[in-house]
Amino acid sequence: MPLIWLAFFLSGIAGLSYEVTWSRFLVDLFGSSTPAIAATISIYFLGLALGSWIGARVFQGAGAVALARYALLELAIGITAALVPLCLGGLTSLMLRFEGTGGLGWSLLVSTAVLIVPTTLLGATFPAMSAVVRRFQAGRSTGSSTGYFYGLNTLGAVVGSLAVAFILLPAVGRLWCSYALVLVNLTIAAATGLLYLRLRRQTDDFRYPEPGHSVPDPGPREPSIGLGAASVVAAATGFLGIAVEVLWVRALALSFPATTEVLALVLAAYLLGIGLGALAVGRLQHGAAAPTTLAALYLAIPLACALTSFLMPHLLPWSISFILAGDLPGWDAYLAWVGAAAVGVMLPATLAMGAALPVLIGAASPRQAGAPRVAGGLYALNTLGGVLGSLAATFVLMPWIGVSACLAICLAGYLCVALLVAVRSGARRWIQLGAAALLAASLAAVPAGLFPEVNPLKHQEGKSLRFYRDAATSTVSIYQDARGDRSLWSNNLYALSETRPRTVALQYRIGVLSTHLHQAPRQALLVGFATGATLAAMSRDRRVERLACVELHELYFGLAPHFAAVNRGVTRDPRVSLVQADGRHFLSRPGPRYDLVVSDLFVPRNPGVATLYSAEHFAAVRRRLAPRGALVAWLPLWQLSPAEVGSIVRTFQQVFPVGQAVVDRSDATRSILGLVGREGGAAALSTDGLARVLGRALPAAMSAAFPGVATPPFPPPSSKPILLLDPPLLKRWAADHPLNTLDHPVIEHSSPATIFNQRFSTVPLSRKNLDFIGMLLGKGSTIRPPSNNNYKQQEGNIGQDSPGRGAHPQGAPLPR
Repeated sequence: MPLIWLAFFLSGIAGLSYEVTWSRFLVDLFGSSTPAIAATISIYFLGLALGSWIGARVFQGAGAVALARYALLELAIGITAALVPLCLGGLTSLMLRFEGTGGLGWSLLVSTAVLIVPTTLLGATFPAMSAVVRRFQAGRSTGSSTGYFYGLNTLGAVVGSLAVAFILLPAVGRLWCSYALVLVNLTIAAATGLLYLRLRRQTDDFRYPEPGHSVPDPGPREPSIGLGAASVVAAATGFLGIAVEVLWVRALALSFPATTEVLALVLAAYLLGIGLGALAVGRLQHGAAAPTTLAALYLAIPLACALTSFLMPHLLPWSISFILAGDLPGWDAYLAWVGAAAVGVMLPATLAMGAALPVLIGAASPRQAGAPRVAGGLYALNTLGGVLGSLAATFVLMPWIGVSACLAICLAGYLCVALLVAVRSGARRWIQLGAAALLAASLAAVPAGLFPEVNPLKHQEGKSLRFYRDAATSTVSIYQDARGDRSLWSNNLYALSETRPRTVALQYRIGVLSTHLHQAPRQALLVGFATGATLAAMSRDRRVERLACVELHELYFGLAPHFAAVNRGVTRDPRVSLVQADGRHFLSRPGPRYDLVVSDLFVPRNPGVATLYSAEHFAAVRRRLAPRGALVAWLPLWQLSPAEVGSIVRTFQQVFPVGQAVVDRSDATRSILGLVGREGGAAALSTDGLARVLGRALPAAMSAAFPGVATPPFPPPSSKPILLLDPPLLKRWAADHPLNTLDHPVIEHSSPATIFNQRFSTVPLSRKNLDFIGMLLGKGSTIRPPSNNNYKQQEGNIGQDSPGRGAHPQGAPLPR
């Protein structure tokens, strides 16, 4: 039996890890927008539900051959899973060649065709495990047996999600990570198959199995709430459980940076409680469960969820205090705190969630003889409910009423389930009355706004809230300070989207320099909109006849009037067209060619951003360039280490071997580097020419953005802030650094640690990069940015301790 428990644990490691790994392949097909990702998750879980429903019939009455069938099932999972990367890669490449095949419908069709078989097989493992456990633990109750394999399988998923995020993907990339998971399934198949053959030789009832004949069931009769009521409860709790998970992930993203590692920790923390709760049922429930037990569990879930909602707003202040006290001296320590905090706030609720499903299956299956079919059917309904819960929470409830109100409604939903179970199971009177009273109180509290606000920074001291919405992609807010400057925040991170003169000067420099890096940029495209300031600067170049802008966040275009002071109403310019889409996905499709493609500044640590620096993306942009067209990709030197810049430069040079780079060190702390590649040859750049642009075109643009300001915040021409790096210099910078690819996005895994650890360094990243450039130029460390005293005089206290990071209302730095 220990080998079988180990097999179930290993199966859990592979099961969830496939979802995490395959979703990275599907991003190539859909793009990284939230609707596309939600669609792929729905396909995955629909396959699980279908497999559980089919497996319930296949493994019902399997008897002694259940173990053999389970071994064959794991073998089939391994074989079909090995084909997924090949099929998705081939079909994606084929679709990219044809215009008109890039819609959501085609992507759904292709992904469903590829994933439906392996996900269905994965779903069949739940009833298969139920049948195997029934064969070896016939004397145990159904709830106890289910708790054992469900708990071990879920704990395996915890280990798998962490191993994939922290070890496999950073070390070997998504392709070899997928093949490593295939090896896990093949190992399980071989081990359980050999175990079956050994038992068949040693035991009579394994040697002579009778097809369709089940082993006599000596198990105890458990209390039943009826299969119909259990089905309703399974579907409802699946809906509520996944909806709560989606909402908790968003709520925690408002206190912690939403990096790949942090998201993996939050998912693992959620699953840890589920697994431990189910395992506790397996260990503690040896006989039939009392009617009150199931009702008490479903009553405990909403009470624990309420506790979670009260604790979540305190996580950010606690993080700040730990950082200021020096208790979190590096990224690894911070991740440990994130994991512990996520487990701490979610564990009471997830323990009850994990324990409830096995007990429900036991209550719906009075005898073990029907366990596989009942377990598979209820798990299928639970999974289908989860699909609907994920979609409803993401696209309906959260944008409609917000995260906090959504959590309150889910709490009321769980109380409805508790009341139903209490009545149907004949639980004690006090449980029924308690559930009814709490339900009435929660229904009164939601419209009264008594439920806690989970966003600790929704209301900030000294700032007025001009806009706030929990959109599907992120929580978007706009604040205005006492000086009248406005800032655009996404998940409590503003990322240089504001109207302060210093920031606007940076955005205008990017726009003006970009258009002057091409001799005739008639057709231009900008990736990234935010406040619209960079687009406004590009639109001032009258040589541009058509100017397109692609933005991932669907709200940003509509919020442009809030920033009209700096974007000068650019969205109304007849030359401008706006496209809401994932920029990398948009450029990977067939479409019009551009004389100039500009990639704006992005926060490298955010999930998906590293793909904009990938070899595949640079190659896709080159295919969309007109003859003599140019790509300008801007990098924030204050958020990347010299090694990370070197990795991006090497990746860029693989596509544009004779590309050059422009370094703008006008801002002492926000130096930027623009990689310039041209289709058909090297860009004709000169340092003197670009300096003249800053001295002539930029002042005119800034004066238009800040009418009436006598000294707009741009560097004086005499400061000579521009450096030009030629291909040989870039090649020296790129030497020995790894490529950044879609399969292995090294920047995504390294930059979160780089940015966080920078807080404890006395030398800023921008300074480190400029010193490295000075060494490349043979000038040692003599490259110094010009003084920015004019910025300080105009802006006073910026209110943020470093670029790209928010500030606590009282001025303490945020761990973001």
